[in-house]
This record gives sequence, C-alpha cells and structure tokens, in this order.
Amino acid sequence: MDLPLDDPALDALALRTADGADGPQIAALIEELRARRRQAALETQLQSHQAVLLKLARSEAITQGAMDEALREITETGAAILGVPHCGVWRYLDDRRGLLCLDEYSSGEALHRGGREFLSAEYPRYFAALEQARLIATPDLREDPRTAELGEGAPETVTAMVDAPIRVAGSLFGVICFKHEGRRRAWTPSQTQFAGALADFIALATESDQRRRTELELRETIEVAEQRLETIERQRQAIAALSAPLIDVWEGVIAVPLVGLLDSERSVELTERLLQRVSTANTHSVILDLTGIEFIDTMTAKLLLQMVRATALLGAFCVLSGIRPEIAQTLVGLGVDLGEATTVRSLREALATCLRRERASS
Repeated sequence: MDLPLDDPALDALALRTADGADGPQIAALIEELRARRRQAALETQLQSHQAVLLKLARSEAITQGAMDEALREITETGAAILGVPHCGVWRYLDDRRGLLCLDEYSSGEALHRGGREFLSAEYPRYFAALEQARLIATPDLREDPRTAELGEGAPETVTAMVDAPIRVAGSLFGVICFKHEGRRRAWTPSQTQFAGALADFIALATESDQRRRTELELRETIEVAEQRLETIERQRQAIAALSAPLIDVWEGVIAVPLVGLLDSERSVELTERLLQRVSTANTHSVILDLTGIEFIDTMTAKLLLQMVRATALLGAFCVLSGIRPEIAQTLVGLGVDLGEATTVRSLREALATCLRRERASS
C-alpha cells in the first residue's frame, strides 16, 4: 500500500500561517511533523511486511515444494501487501530465449493465469537489466530506460512496476513482477525489500520442488532396481530348479539329476529343496545321479556327503549313481572316501536298489 504522505489538516495550517510572522517556524514544525509521520509509517509498514514474511516462511507449500499452491500464495500475498492489481511469476524458457508465465494473479478478478511467453528479442534492454540488477523498481516504466520498451506493449493503466529477479543455485531462474496502475508511484525501501524477499521464497519453493522430484525419482529408481533384483532372483531359482530338478521316479523315490558344477551356494539351495520335499512327502529313498557332473573336487565330494547325511537324518535312504570312470579316478587321486554313501553305476540300478531295500524293510 502507499504511505499516507499527505495530510489535509497540515496543508491547511501551512496555508493559514504562511504570511504570518511565525510562518517560517510553523512551516518548519509542520515539515518536521510530516517527517516523523513518514518515519512512523515506514516503521509500521516494515513491521507489517516482516509479519507477512514470517508467515510465508512457515508455509508448507513453499518449504515442501508444492509449486502451484506456493505460487498462488505468493502472488496473492504480493498483490495484497504492495497494493498492486497484478503480481506474476515468470521463469526462463529452457532455451533462455524469453520468459514463461507460471502464475499471474489479478486481484480485481481474483483470477490466476499462466502460460504466456515474453521473448527477449522484443525487449533486449529489459532482459539485460534483469541479468545485471538485484531489483528493478521504477515509478514510471515509460521513462525508465530499463523498462521503457515494456510501455509500448503494456496497458496504458500500468504506470509503475517492481521486478525482482529470482535466482536458484546462483543462476537467474526468472522474475516476480508487480504492476501498479494509476499515477506515478515511488516505491519505499520496505516495499522493494519485500519484493526481493518474495523472489527468495520462490527460489526456496523451486529448490524444494527440485529436491522433492529428485527424491521421488530416486525412490522410483530404487523400486525398479528392487523389482529387477527380485526378477533375477526368481530366474536364478528357476534355473537352479531346472539344473537340479527333483523328479518322482517311483512312489516314495526321488531322483535328483545333477548337471554342471556343484558349488557351495548351489549345494545349500539344493539341500534345502531336497529336505523340504523329503519332510513333506512320503519319501523313503533319494537318488543323486552324478552322470551330468563334469568336474569334481574335494569340496564337491564333501557337499555330496553332506546331502547324503542330511537325507539320512530325515529317515530316507540315499544312493549315488552315474559316477563316471574319470570322476572315480579323480576321487581316488584326491583321497576322497565315499564309503558312507551307497554308489551304483546307473540310475536304473539305483532305482532297483531303492525298491529292493524298501521291500526288504516292509
């Protein structure tokens, strides 16, 4: 709002006493009184602005980066506090060739608009001033060389303006513009400081919005990564099941054909699946068929013996089949003793052994 710089009562008193003997002294007193009133009005205005800025500092829309809500709150507040009919926020286009209106509030219509573009090629002096100035405050936009070119396209009712550049992370992001209508207007320091503070709040909301978007993108990336890891794990389990399937070859008899290399991780997974099947199904015999094993070492042999022992603890008989001659020679060379395990040459012999043993026990 404008400061109450004029007082009809003081003006009348100055006229009545101007020609008297005490006229100069009274005029000096009147001027001093006016100065005191101006100072008091400035202090009141400053306190009012500080209270509003404190309220904005607590705004969740600004601190959490809810841009649409934050811009509406800031433009409405700016129009009301500075007493202007139009307050708008503009940001630079991605190619820096001009400004895009994010939100412009018209107090007379209580309406928010956006989407208009303002190109630098049409107003080069104004854009140059934005790059260099902390603030553009002009009592008459058509007389100020920084804004004179704006007057050609602005409505005749718009006479004065304050534009505060918005800087985000040190770079010029955009501008908040206050348009005054009517007679020339001299902007007070408190008013221009208030405009600059609103520009800073827009920068804060922008940074909060960017941080919120980054965090959201990070969460989405993590979720996608976790989903992919889950898919990979399911695929790994499926591949493991295919590489060592549990096959019901006879009632109560499970065959496990082993293919490729048997490492500790694969052995643990296979043992868990095997013991789960033995404990939940009516299984009396397990055949570990080694026909597809290409290489065996001491560790592999120990893992096989562990499976045999674990199966026996659940009351099932376990037999090893399909040990090829080269595998047998390797085991002998390593000094590995499979004496605890029953071994046969083929899967067929293993099945016959299991069935004979089951008949004998029953």
